[in-house]
Amino acid sequence: MKTWLLLLFSIPCFAQKPQTASVGLQNGHPTLLLNGKPELPFMYALTHVTGGRWSWEELPAHNLRQMASVGVRLYQVDLWLEDIWKSPGAALDIQLVQRQVGGVLAACPGAAVVVRLHVNAPVWWRKGHPEESVLYADGPAADLPVGLPFNHEDGDIFRCDRTSLASERWRKEAGEKVREFCRRLSKTREGKSVIGLHLAGGVYGEWHPWGFIWNEPDISEPMTRAFRLWLKNKYRTDENLQKAWGSTRHNLATATVPDTLERRCCASGFFRDPAKEQRVIDFYQCHNSVIADDIEYFCKTAKQSWGRPLLTGVFYAYSQFGLCRQALNGHGEAERILNSPWVDYLAGPPSYYDGSRKAGGSGLQRAPVQSVLLHGKLWFDEIDNGYLQDKREFDFVRSLPLGDTAYLPIFQRSLWLPMIQGSGLWLYDFGPQRSAGWWDGPMYLKEIRRTIELFRKQYASADFRSAADALVVWDAESFYAVRNVNTPDCDKGLDAAAEELQRCGVALDHVYLFDLDRMDLTPYKAVVFMNAWKITAEHRRMLREKVAQGGRTLIWNYGAGFSDGSNISISGVESLTGVVLKGSNQGKRIHWILGADTVANHEPVDPLFEINDPNATGLARLVRSGETVIGKKQFSTHTAIVATVPLHDSGVFRALLRSAGCHVWSEQEGGGIQVSQNYVLVHSKMEAAQTLRFKNGIEWNESEAGIGAWLLKAGTGKEVWEEISTKR
Repeated sequence: MKTWLLLLFSIPCFAQKPQTASVGLQNGHPTLLLNGKPELPFMYALTHVTGGRWSWEELPAHNLRQMASVGVRLYQVDLWLEDIWKSPGAALDIQLVQRQVGGVLAACPGAAVVVRLHVNAPVWWRKGHPEESVLYADGPAADLPVGLPFNHEDGDIFRCDRTSLASERWRKEAGEKVREFCRRLSKTREGKSVIGLHLAGGVYGEWHPWGFIWNEPDISEPMTRAFRLWLKNKYRTDENLQKAWGSTRHNLATATVPDTLERRCCASGFFRDPAKEQRVIDFYQCHNSVIADDIEYFCKTAKQSWGRPLLTGVFYAYSQFGLCRQALNGHGEAERILNSPWVDYLAGPPSYYDGSRKAGGSGLQRAPVQSVLLHGKLWFDEIDNGYLQDKREFDFVRSLPLGDTAYLPIFQRSLWLPMIQGSGLWLYDFGPQRSAGWWDGPMYLKEIRRTIELFRKQYASADFRSAADALVVWDAESFYAVRNVNTPDCDKGLDAAAEELQRCGVALDHVYLFDLDRMDLTPYKAVVFMNAWKITAEHRRMLREKVAQGGRTLIWNYGAGFSDGSNISISGVESLTGVVLKGSNQGKRIHWILGADTVANHEPVDPLFEINDPNATGLARLVRSGETVIGKKQFSTHTAIVATVPLHDSGVFRALLRSAGCHVWSEQEGGGIQVSQNYVLVHSKMEAAQTLRFKNGIEWNESEAGIGAWLLKAGTGKEVWEEISTKR
């Protein structure tokens, strides 16, 4: 009997005491607390794809064991209401949930698990409630295949047949099932190891409207009802609505969603005129508000139903790689979600812009991470290197043999970038669908182990403050003020510029405009306003009193302040920047030159201005006419650099930031620089040797050309680990 008992209690078992997780402040930094103690926010995640998502199957279980062997403690698995809610009136199949979580625990005893729960309506629900379906302004929904071998989210980016994200009936009934999910799972032994729910919905679970990239959702009855309610809350009376819309055609009871033509036209080139197009602006704001309602509702439901502290998170706050559709991408309520008590963390994969993920790319994060941290929330990078086509220059693992070292520096960049910020990550492993885990190789496992060991030791005590001296500002609401059309050239504009800026050799932080008044701006010599197209009177006052001070340089990208939310005018730019402008008749497709850099704008610039201020120094001019399009003006409190053309090109950004007194770490453009108080991360793809110059005068040199990633100590320039050759 004694021997039998010893054997019984020697078997690895599920956590006997329920695990809990929360986010708290340690050294003033948002910190993941697991059972009340700091825990490195490093996860391994199975994916949603057929062949790779069930934890008990052979390859996923093998990869789970591999990750446990190198020190991973946190895991994520996907589940869909589609999987466990089988028919009307049926209870959820909690046994399947237990099996999914149990597979993780069998491979990794003692694991803490986050469940990514997709709350989209199941197919049978959609068919039973066709009146709740999304409708598209630009055409009917397509009859796309469902069920095996297809994944649940196949077709999301097309005109798919899905339930409207404005459906109150879906929200209520799915919410009841989330409540049931939490109450029942939390009482099981597997549920004792569940510490969080990642609430997912919309396109790819990232809370984008269905089909939003190329199509025009949502003109359904649920969205129309939501729009009318939103308008009633905003305008209160028909008179106020009609005055704002400049038309008596609609009232609060009859207002309809704008059609495709209205959405895709702009009265003034790139800009929307609120005096003529407020209806479209209102719709975009409403659509984003509806999605924020969904997010808060499901996160609140989960927290209130679990019965003990529960971590909740969502994909949200993307400012990068918006495919020129940011006004309709569902993430326009960033300030609201960042302030929400029901959301503990935000997440997103790094930018999918063409160069960001490749060798030499910066790994640009989708959100302004400084804003996330300011609000006391965690940020997680989803390392899905990458959900793109094969053979994109080592962009993702499955195009290379596991022993090939060419991908290693890209992987190192992906691991180290969030770690030195004090942020988190999860490895989202699509590999099993291709017969091997993406990181199932000794080289990658070794990298995971040493990264975890280094950062886990210092997670509770390290100084994660950034050491950047340039701040990049993004504005979510400004996307409502401009064209919202995906064109072949548009991704070469703002998305390209963001990556080029990140590679200019200057250390940068990113923040939302609404957080500027919360920031300590002392460390920043330059503030770059990338999309400040709409600046209200309140923001103008804040910028004047707080930001345009201390001798710092404000760099205003194209069209800053052209809209004040009510009107558009060149005088809005002049009053914001202090620089006198005039309209230009030089045509819309232009080339301009700054120093040795000749730059072509990829899209027509409309409207086009030139600097017309006798007190401003010209920095860049049009090649054809010589008109000044970037000017610099000195004020008693600050310096203004104003661009009347969209800024891009790493050399241009480097020159402007250098003129502002920012430290240039590298003169080369082959990668990205990320700097904290403790570490300097360098990733590059160089055709020649490179030099990194530290602020204290130390130089770090790499003599060999090739692809590399290095983690250096900020004070000494010494490499944190013994160098591992990653050259081809």
